[in-house]
Amino acid sequence: MEFKKKHQHKDRLPVYEIMINDTDETGIRFISLVDDPAIEIKGMYFAKKYKYYDRPPVHGNCKCTIDSDGNWILDSEACTYCFQKKDKYDRSQQRIKDRNRRKEDKKDKGNSARPGNSSFERDEYDEFESDYSEMEFSTVDEKQIIVAPALIPDKLIYRQDETGEYLVTFTAPTIAKMVEKFNRSNNNKSINVDHSNQMVNAFVVENWIIENSVYDKSRFYNFDLPVGTWMVMVKILDTEFWNDQVKGEGKFGFSIEGLLGQRIIEMSKEIEQDYNTDLTQFIDDLTEDELKDILKDLL
Repeated sequence: MEFKKKHQHKDRLPVYEIMINDTDETGIRFISLVDDPAIEIKGMYFAKKYKYYDRPPVHGNCKCTIDSDGNWILDSEACTYCFQKKDKYDRSQQRIKDRNRRKEDKKDKGNSARPGNSSFERDEYDEFESDYSEMEFSTVDEKQIIVAPALIPDKLIYRQDETGEYLVTFTAPTIAKMVEKFNRSNNNKSINVDHSNQMVNAFVVENWIIENSVYDKSRFYNFDLPVGTWMVMVKILDTEFWNDQVKGEGKFGFSIEGLLGQRIIEMSKEIEQDYNTDLTQFIDDLTEDELKDILKDLL
């Protein structure tokens, strides 16, 4: 996963830690589907695009291909999901080859039955196996599922408002509190688009906090994220939104929305601004001799 800077002077900006309280209204109210999440990492979505077989791409970030001979070529950064799909695909191809070989053998033998079986029984078996193969690998409705991180501990997030530019961050314990309050409040259907009033017909299928960066389930989806990261899986029920917004406009990133200590941030910034204002006023009120004396003491 690549990380990009949203601001040229990002590392020089003031940093404020987001905090919440267990007893007040602070916490996550909505999960927003966006194409450019603040944490700078988008998710992956799962959709079946082919009529008969699960061929690549099997999710939004899949770069696997099928060569001219029908072989599944894994991308160098293929995830566990791709490996599992390839294994299933390879087994299906092998079954088809075995079935065709048996038919050829049967044809060469003049349609003679195998010992102990009638030709009717053999034909019936071949027909059943053919139907089974097509059933197992035939397309069903697209899964319409998005998996992505929603919060990453100690990740610096660029913000800009009427007071200026700054960075915010969440600690792992704060994220744990936020997730607990989110789940306790039954907000699993509170999903909107781009932090607007447009609600999405969707719900949180599953969410968890990474406790082991090596063995966590997020590795299955090819994410390499730190302990304390909040992972979210969302099921989109609106097919039109899925096609137009998720697949069409790339809205498969998550951004949180709610009362997340904005008052604390604003208070901290206000105190800092007041301090800078007072210091500037103090310097302006000094006479030239007083300023020289202060600089002399400092130097």
